Amino acid sequence: MYKYLLLIILLINSSFISPQKVIQIKEELTIGEELSKQKELLFVRPDFIMTDSEGSIFIAESVEKTIRKFDKNGKYLFKFGRRGKGPGEFQDLTSVSINKGDTLIIIDQLLHRISFFSKEGNYLNAAKINPEEMLWPRKIIQLNSGNYLLGFKLENSPDIFHIFNNNFDKKFTSFGSNAIDVHDNPYIDSASVEIFRGKIAGLENDDILYSPYIYDGNLYYYKKISDRKWKLVDRIKGYLKFKKPYIDINPNIKDYDPLDPPWSFKGYTGINSYAAILMNESRGLFILRNGNVINFTLIKNNENREFGFDLFDKKGNFLNHYVIYTKRLRKNMPTDIPIFVEWKDEEDNFYFKDLTTYPKIKKVKLIF
Repeated sequence: MYKYLLLIILLINSSFISPQKVIQIKEELTIGEELSKQKELLFVRPDFIMTDSEGSIFIAESVEKTIRKFDKNGKYLFKFGRRGKGPGEFQDLTSVSINKGDTLIIIDQLLHRISFFSKEGNYLNAAKINPEEMLWPRKIIQLNSGNYLLGFKLENSPDIFHIFNNNFDKKFTSFGSNAIDVHDNPYIDSASVEIFRGKIAGLENDDILYSPYIYDGNLYYYKKISDRKWKLVDRIKGYLKFKKPYIDINPNIKDYDPLDPPWSFKGYTGINSYAAILMNESRGLFILRNGNVINFTLIKNNENREFGFDLFDKKGNFLNHYVIYTKRLRKNMPTDIPIFVEWKDEEDNFYFKDLTTYPKIKKVKLIF
């Protein structure tokens, strides 16, 4: 039975905030249970969610090293893959996606290998990765041309977008350095790609729209000039009150809970250490069937941190900002709302990876 909720409240100790406009969310199904006799409904770390042309749902379980398939109604069908080094086996599910022909593409950085599977879970073939040309890719998108865009950062290159052919045996070009050098701290720029989870959307004519994980309030629009050249032509501004996406803190705090440290991330540059609390993050960038753009965000707004989204029309004009959940900021501590928007299917259903209380996947539709 479908559930109609007005901005579904899922978080304990979170309060409802009225958005600028009223919106309904239709919760269509939930996959995952806290206590279940069916082990396929128990998730530890579901990292990638995608659907095929029939609406079937694939969920990658990174700890188990398997891909679980469910039908469009959430019924478990089967799983494939396992931990190992042989054909169809994995040491790491570095990035998982599905192309326009319903072939699943699974990158394993530890084995330096890209494996291809049918939607029935059958192993097809594999391609070797040159580790000097591909490093921990976090996003794969098949462009309209059939080529693939991968998002990752090489140590010796400032670029974060890389175009490969459909066999992944040839890299055509790299670009995107001007989408990360946006902060006043060089460590943040480095960390923003080390934890690269920026959201990428493919547009018509192989144009690219990008929302950085460490969100600075801009969507970066790259226009395809030729088969080997993309150019940044616009920065599309969204809703953001607190412009700085992080807060510097003293990293030399000795007494802290290792499960709840007083920083979002901490690192070292030479002999110097640095730590920061993230305030603004991108949580999912998508193109709707009507051409409008949705960018889900987790941002600081006054004394709260809010999960919601910006809505733009197909020309990039900002339309409205909607708040879905809000949580009071903890003093000098990270404040997280652990919900990530991993996928949108052909019917404009969104797939939320909800890590509140226990891991689960929620299929929802926004009702405007």
